[in-house]
Amino acid sequence: MKKEYIILGIIFFIVLGTRLFFAFQTQTFSSDEAYYNIRQVEHIKETFLPMTKDDLSYGGKTLYLPPLFYYTLAALNFIFPIDFVGKFFPNLFASLMVILAYLIAEQLTKDKTTKFFTALIAGFMPIFFAETLNSISIYSFVLPILFFALYCMIRIINKEKRYIAYFITSLLILRITTPSVIFLVFALLIYLLFLFLEKIKSSKIEVESILFSTFLIVWTLFVSFKNVFLNHGFVILWQNIPKELLKNYFIDVNILTAIYLIGILPFAFGLYTIYKYIFEKKDKKIYLLISFAIVVSFLMWLRLIELNLALIFVGFVMSFLFAKIYPSLYKFTRNKKIKLTITLSLFLLILISSVIPSLVLAANKIKQSYSDQEIEALNWINENTGEKEVILSTISEGHLITTIAKRRNFIDSNFMFVEDIDQRVENVYKMYRTTSETQAIRLLNEYNIKYIYFSKRAKEEYKIDKLFYIEENCFERVFINKDVEIYKTLCVIEEK
Repeated sequence: MKKEYIILGIIFFIVLGTRLFFAFQTQTFSSDEAYYNIRQVEHIKETFLPMTKDDLSYGGKTLYLPPLFYYTLAALNFIFPIDFVGKFFPNLFASLMVILAYLIAEQLTKDKTTKFFTALIAGFMPIFFAETLNSISIYSFVLPILFFALYCMIRIINKEKRYIAYFITSLLILRITTPSVIFLVFALLIYLLFLFLEKIKSSKIEVESILFSTFLIVWTLFVSFKNVFLNHGFVILWQNIPKELLKNYFIDVNILTAIYLIGILPFAFGLYTIYKYIFEKKDKKIYLLISFAIVVSFLMWLRLIELNLALIFVGFVMSFLFAKIYPSLYKFTRNKKIKLTITLSLFLLILISSVIPSLVLAANKIKQSYSDQEIEALNWINENTGEKEVILSTISEGHLITTIAKRRNFIDSNFMFVEDIDQRVENVYKMYRTTSETQAIRLLNEYNIKYIYFSKRAKEEYKIDKLFYIEENCFERVFINKDVEIYKTLCVIEEK
């Protein structure tokens, strides 16, 4: 076995081991997305079909989702417990980015140190490390496949025809996993535009591969989502995100935060590489990566892609571009001691700007895991309330109501196809914040809400320490522990 592969294997297992060390520190997960995915997996395991009609979310709604990720986890769930599947395998998938980064770097440079540094940076990108650590994120599965497709395209640019089959296969896998495959299609078209503007000749194999994949993905997406577009229009592109949330989309992130989440080294080197190859040099493989970054950045500006996801995509592109420019640092000297000093300095910077922030964010993410007290409260709802009862919770707790409590929620983070979503966001705020008992009861009656799930997360989100309208005559506290109070509504306002 080559020494290079041994070192790459060590980096891979360090990344995977670190992820698992954090993930298994808690028995629960850190996001409601994890519990939505668990519910999908359990439904597939039970019926062998994806859940297309959710009777509990918003009291009942239709779901449109490519199912491969859920089928993969469901297949694993026949062998392993769901908690183990949700903790281990998404982290295993995410750790594969180490290998993908190495392979892509290998196409951009022959410098061995650079390839290992690129793999290490990709493995410890702070935002990707934290966001896919304990949330059963579909993007832990999607990103390795997506960047493998990009890697195959780079090999096609090198006129290696055997990678066409791998490229098309990876696109088809992405197609039945996520609609985000369209990002890659747009990037390929922008890449062709780059070549045209720079007057670089594109090979026949490149053009045919790109045009065929574009037709294949666009046509299959159109067939699958035709009725959705006809019924809901282009507003569906914004995923029906409530205006109140969309308005605050970028409010908590500035350029310094973005650099911290990506890592200062890939950001700086990547930005310099983009400048260098747009204004001074020409390289088709670099243009392919830049095209992907441009597409993601533009979609982020249009608010068609979630900010954290956009930063992850752009961050990986920046990491790969790091591989192109880093070896040039050695051109200024032939002195081995100076080269060693540069290498050790860069390694130290990677530890400081990528590895340590990843560990800090990971520790914070684990602290955000749902507590035993929250799970206890949700189990109480499951055991002590009617099956058709509607439970009020915050947006971030909606999937816990449907998955653990197995009851109908009022709202959750899956906004697609909910016609009155803006009204619901406004009303959930009122039902937690209002001081008027009459207003609260009227809203609770309107949506047939029987129980109020009042947790520490609701207190933090709405900046309250109690529900101001609670009175003994109309509300009964039926459950309490350290983190959660549950109230039952008793009164009905009869409209005249």
